[in-house]
Amino acid sequence: GDDAKIFLSAAPSSTDLFVFGRPGDDDRLRETLSAAGDAALLLFPDSPAITISELLSRWRTPPAEAQSTVLDGNLGQGHSGSSSVKAPVIIVMDGTWNNVKQMVKHFSKNIGPDVPHIRLEPTELSVYARTQTRSDGISSVEAVALLLKLLGEDEHVCSELVRYLTINNEALKLRKHHDSEDDDDDDRQSIKPPPSAEL
Repeated sequence: GDDAKIFLSAAPSSTDLFVFGRPGDDDRLRETLSAAGDAALLLFPDSPAITISELLSRWRTPPAEAQSTVLDGNLGQGHSGSSSVKAPVIIVMDGTWNNVKQMVKHFSKNIGPDVPHIRLEPTELSVYARTQTRSDGISSVEAVALLLKLLGEDEHVCSELVRYLTINNEALKLRKHHDSEDDDDDDRQSIKPPPSAEL
């Protein structure tokens, strides 16, 4: 979907794309999760999902043992420090709501049954150009930006991620306008005068 393309454009070195049903991608994702350990999380608001505060309390370690990675100003890039917040590996399902529910079921059963599901509580309406099927729905890009912000990412980085979405919205509007003009041209071309009678 468009959100996957936005992630690849905004943070190419921090984004991996896995395609549901593509041979080999389940195994690649399992390897990614294995390397991430308990820093992996699935961003999806289903019934077993936990809040950010619950996630952070799971990640807390005594100060003497804290040798985790914290986020800095580069999206997804970390540096070593003595913080109790780890650099997350965020799994985001991108597709229609019904498709995503099917992907989450597959993920939870076959790929990452122990990966915690995270739910957000957005307070702002989505800026996404397409209609959301849920009144509290936000796009995957907005959800990741909000999650990163709640995990301590720099505000500017999160805003820039949402700005990519705004740019995408403008491109969608231009494409829709262009497609509409093309349809008008096709309509004009399809109205042809009747052939003149030959004598």
